[in-house]
Amino acid sequence: MFDVAGFDDYNGIPSSSQKIVRERYWMDGEDLKVTLEVEDAMFLLEPTSYTTRWLPASEGYKLQAYNCDAESSRASVRFFPSKY
Repeated sequence: MFDVAGFDDYNGIPSSSQKIVRERYWMDGEDLKVTLEVEDAMFLLEPTSYTTRWLPASEGYKLQAYNCDAESSRASVRFFPSKY
């Protein structure tokens, strides 16, 4: 079955509900790193992975409040008929 959420939240890479995701987190000095590996026989010929990192915030940095309206956030989601 097609997974409308896809591979990740940012790139919109399609995936199925059969996908297997492995995440590996570690610290490298002060950086937090993660490697994400995905297997999905329906969409991928072989497992794929990527690594990303998060840097520490600068001194004095403060998170800004974020008001998320669930109905508004779904407005951009469109469902398309499956090709499969």
